[in-house]
Amino acid sequence: MISQNQSRAFWWCATITGVSALVSAGFSLAAVFAHNPWETTALYAASRSVAVPFAILAAINLRSTPALAALAFVMGLIQLFDGFVGIYAHDASKTYGPFVLALLTFITLARLLKTQRAAGEPN
Repeated sequence: MISQNQSRAFWWCATITGVSALVSAGFSLAAVFAHNPWETTALYAASRSVAVPFAILAAINLRSTPALAALAFVMGLIQLFDGFVGIYAHDASKTYGPFVLALLTFITLARLLKTQRAAGEPN
């Protein structure tokens, strides 16, 4: 039986991870439509960024904690690396935004894993 803490941790992690993935996909799609004609590199980035929210929806629909945890970890890393791109570009909004999303994702992931461990579920 899933406890209220486990359920709450799952939904917080799912929400933050989903928002992070949608933000990432939005920026990728903006890059696609900013170029005329569309650049192949932007299209490749968008195809990957758009796939991730669908994977997150599948994990949520299946109520799969391990799948959500894996996707949260990947999104946390993506946002972390996006923050370093923002540093390279000398753009504060493209630095702090991704770093905050990465931090929130890792915090909710840690809480999800902690509640899972406390319930004695396998990782």
